[in-house]
Amino acid sequence: MVLIRFSDVEGIPRLKEMILSGEKRQTIRRFKAGSCVPEKGETAYLWWNQRTPKREKLGEDEVTFVDIRKWRDIKNDFDLAKRDGFKNMTDYRKHFSEQCDSGDDTEFIIIRWEKIVRARMACLEEKRGAYTIPRDSGCAAREKARERFK
Repeated sequence: MVLIRFSDVEGIPRLKEMILSGEKRQTIRRFKAGSCVPEKGETAYLWWNQRTPKREKLGEDEVTFVDIRKWRDIKNDFDLAKRDGFKNMTDYRKHFSEQCDSGDDTEFIIIRWEKIVRARMACLEEKRGAYTIPRDSGCAAREKARERFK
């Protein structure tokens, strides 16, 4: 299980609509050592403003692609930028270069899914104002979170 949170991003107008329509089926995130890496076939739960009272579950789907790449290898990749929802390379580079504390060696994780199944709260039931974590979760960080929400 992987939770992917979204909120408004400068350079990507209509982000939420793009996710719901299936136009955006990828996310690029700054990767840090020790982070959990989802596996192909794992369920991805996509949320809008997930850590706020106005959170909204957008949907879920199986992860179809996972890759970790250095900034030097993706900073000029227009196809990757377009898949991520950016309309031009200027906005794409600006958004991600701000996260490059290690310069061109900064690592990013790319996660893709096919088409989300529209949200039904039965998948992640609300409990005491937070989500429950499915028992099949395998990451140590998720284990801690599971204990927290018991």
